[in-house]
Amino acid sequence: MERFAGGIYSLEDVPAPKPAPDVYLHAAKLANTAPARCVVVEDNPSGAKAGKAAGTRTFGYVADTDPIRLAPICDALFDDMAKLPKLLHLPHAAVAHS
Repeated sequence: MERFAGGIYSLEDVPAPKPAPDVYLHAAKLANTAPARCVVVEDNPSGAKAGKAAGTRTFGYVADTDPIRLAPICDALFDDMAKLPKLLHLPHAAVAHS
């Protein structure tokens, strides 16, 4: 988690929990980035609804979640984190591996 130091946000940082968009709006603001330029990766409907309410592109991670729960909410579904760079249109080399 060292890679994400200073970039992890949670319920403690905002007034309202998911499905309110507060945590994603907070993260976008601190990153000085419009929510429309952000991507949320979620594995539960409440978080996916929060991402959509914030105005982000929202991807559903369905490795351990029934895709039927996220399909109506998310812009795309994926079941393997190795597939995320392609969804983000990143070249393979741009992804850091730990």
